[in-house]
Amino acid sequence: EWTQEFMDKFFDNYPEIKQMIEASKQMAWRDGKIQLPNGRLRRFPRVHEKQISQRNKQAREAFNFLPQGMAAYITRKAMRKIHQDFRKEKIRGGIINIVYDSIMSCCKIEDVNRAAKIMVKRMLEPYEIMDRRIFSIELGIAKDWSQAEKKAYKINKLEDYREWSPSQCQSIG
Repeated sequence: EWTQEFMDKFFDNYPEIKQMIEASKQMAWRDGKIQLPNGRLRRFPRVHEKQISQRNKQAREAFNFLPQGMAAYITRKAMRKIHQDFRKEKIRGGIINIVYDSIMSCCKIEDVNRAAKIMVKRMLEPYEIMDRRIFSIELGIAKDWSQAEKKAYKINKLEDYREWSPSQCQSIG
C-alpha cells in the first residue's frame, strides 16, 4: 500500500517518466526490440511469454535499456574527449576506469583542478542525440572511488565546480 502511494505520487510529479515506461513496454511488445537514437538495438525475445514473470522482466529490461543505453553512449563520447583534452593539456594522468556512467581518473595532485574541470566540462556537454539536454553530474575528488563518492557534490554547470586548495589535495594522498 505504501509503495503504491509512493509510486502514484512519483508519477503524478513526473508523468513523462510514466509515459516513457509505457512507450518502452509498447515498443518492446510491438516490435520485440528497442532501438536507441544512436542506432544501438536490443531485442526482447521473451516479451510475449505466457509466464507473467518473464513478460514483466522483459518490460523492466526494455525500460532500463533506454536511460542506461543513452547514459553509456554519452559517457563513452565524453571519455574520448576527456582523454584527448588530458593529452592536449599535458595532464599527468588519465582515465583509469569506467563503470556505467562513472568515469574515474588518476592524476598528479598539481593537475587535480585542471583535470576535474576538463571532466566536468565534457560530462556536462550537450549532445544533439539527447536534444541538447544537459544533465547534472556528481564530482568527488579523493584517493579512491569509495572516498570520492562520499565527497561528491552535484554540478549542473561548469561554474558550480569548486576549486580544490593545495591543503585539500594533500589530504587526498
